[in-house]
This record gives sequence, structure tokens and C-alpha cells, in this order.
Amino acid sequence: MLRHVGVTRRQILSMLALEGGLLTALGMLVGFLLGWAISLILVFIVNPQSFHWTMELQHAMARTGGGWRCLLLLSAGATALAGRDCARVSCRCAAFGNGRIGDVFFAAAGFGY
Repeated sequence: MLRHVGVTRRQILSMLALEGGLLTALGMLVGFLLGWAISLILVFIVNPQSFHWTMELQHAMARTGGGWRCLLLLSAGATALAGRDCARVSCRCAAFGNGRIGDVFFAAAGFGY
């Protein structure tokens, strides 16, 4: 549909990469916050009550920062690669198809084309 209203293939791929990166960043943020909250509960509540000992809590932010950047780049790249075939669909095929139901889906998914 975007191709029919004049959006270029490059713009579609950029939008897909941005969307994949933003969703990954949101997932990483939520995962970090939930993991941090669970670690606080385990270190300061469960360990003293169950095992009668505690430990220091250390954050390895410097070590995990590179992994986060790598994950963001890989997810944006994978999203763009997955959307590459969808962006190849011509404007005419995206708007009207070739007279068969499901032409756009099958062309985008690479089935028989």
C-alpha cells in the first residue's frame, strides 16, 4: 500500500529497520528493568530470609553496553533484510495484483515467484 502512494523502496526499508530497532530497544529496556527488579528482590529479600546471607550487587553496565549496541544493529539489519522482498513488489502488483487472490502475499513471501 505504501508503494502505491509513492513511498520508495529505500524509505520502506528505512522504516522497517527503524521499527525493528525501536521494538528491540523497548524490549531491551523492559527486560533490563524487570531483570534488575528481580535481582534486587533475590539479593536483598530472598537470600537473607532463605539462606541467612547476602551479597553485594554489582552492575556490569560497561560490559553489556557493547552487546546491547550489537543486538540493536543486528535486529535493525534483520528487519531490513526480511522486508527487502516485500519492498520489491511493484506498485501495480501492490495495488491490483495479477488478477489472483493473494498475489501480493505470495510475491512478498517469495512463493513461486
